[in-house]
Amino acid sequence: MSRKEELDAYVRQIKHNEDFLSFIEARATDDFVDWKITVVFYIAVHLVHALAAHQRKAIGHQHSTVNNNLNPKNTTSTMPVPQKVYNAYIDLYQTSRTVRYSGIWSDVPLYMKLRTVDYQRALENLSVVKKYVQGKGVVLY
Repeated sequence: MSRKEELDAYVRQIKHNEDFLSFIEARATDDFVDWKITVVFYIAVHLVHALAAHQRKAIGHQHSTVNNNLNPKNTTSTMPVPQKVYNAYIDLYQTSRTVRYSGIWSDVPLYMKLRTVDYQRALENLSVVKKYVQGKGVVLY
């Protein structure tokens, strides 16, 4: 696959994930916050992969490898990003892992309240990552 084809594939996946997020937002405004956070994280994943394709950088495909290659403090990083962007991306990664693997607490109202706050933060973090990627010349749609 050429660099252009790879970039286009990631951009299509970003759009697909954003469309899915809009779909579940419209139909489940206050529900499935865990899945919304997960979708937001995967939008960010595909954004950084689109940037890597755009810049002809290899960042890997395992989460730990991608995380290491984005880390501005890692001297062997293949595509270091500014600390603010890295922090946003890592927070998305950690929050999505938490909602996927921690289970839903017995106090469902408290769980949903806390996850709703997490979701708002996830959207803010996604905005940081997206603005950075677009600022580096990746055209999304």
